[in-house]
Amino acid sequence: MGAAGQSGRDTPPASAPDAAERERCATLRELVADADGRRLTGPSRWAAGPAAAVVIAWRDDPGASQREAARAAWRALVTRTYSDLGWPTPRFTRKAAGQGEVWTATGRIDRLYAAIAV
Repeated sequence: MGAAGQSGRDTPPASAPDAAERERCATLRELVADADGRRLTGPSRWAAGPAAAVVIAWRDDPGASQREAARAAWRALVTRTYSDLGWPTPRFTRKAAGQGEVWTATGRIDRLYAAIAV
């Protein structure tokens, strides 16, 4: 219980989603048909070291500007979440994979299970 005797559940998180963040989430839902999270525990063809990876499949065939909007939305959401957790700002990579892409965000190896959930 908090200092005021409250459980803290009625207070928003330190960085509650704002309108821009809700818009980024909507962009991802609109453009990404499927996403599969993975842990990369060392160097791979997608990242130079430990990273959280998401393999995405595009919905339909978005144009280049829409694909970049989805990537930017994901990077912004991951960066904010890492910041909320007190983690260092990640480095991002992107590689084509079949009909989609693999997006990665660097992370400490001991935090990769949690990073996948981000």
